[in-house]
Amino acid sequence: MDRKATDKRLQRVYGITLEQYEVMLKVNNGACWICGWKPGPQHRALSVEHDHAVANRKIYTKKVVECGMKMWRVWHEGTPPIYFDSRREGIVTMRQTLKRLSIRGLACWGCNTLLKKGRDNPEILESAARYLWKYKKKFGK
Repeated sequence: MDRKATDKRLQRVYGITLEQYEVMLKVNNGACWICGWKPGPQHRALSVEHDHAVANRKIYTKKVVECGMKMWRVWHEGTPPIYFDSRREGIVTMRQTLKRLSIRGLACWGCNTLLKKGRDNPEILESAARYLWKYKKKFGK
């Protein structure tokens, strides 16, 4: 993929530029931020690892807030929505900001998949680690 297309995709999907991606890559010497593996030229590039809960957070306009805040409290629990004015460019800007804020680092395909399969839940991943340690000790690996 050429640099211009990559830059455009990074901006659309994650709200960052190719230059910002390259800075992140340089911070960890081109290696996965989780396992430390460095992809070679024939391998897939490191993925931008991000928190989907932050990136996909609901953005409500003032009109929705005035009409439906009571109902929102009844239907949803947890993190409150982000309120913004009804101008489309304002909502687009807020969406891009959330995408940028959701970025945690760069990960290889395997580590990114591991986090996805663990549903970004530290308790599940810790449980999996305890399970592996148990059998590593049992079989002396």
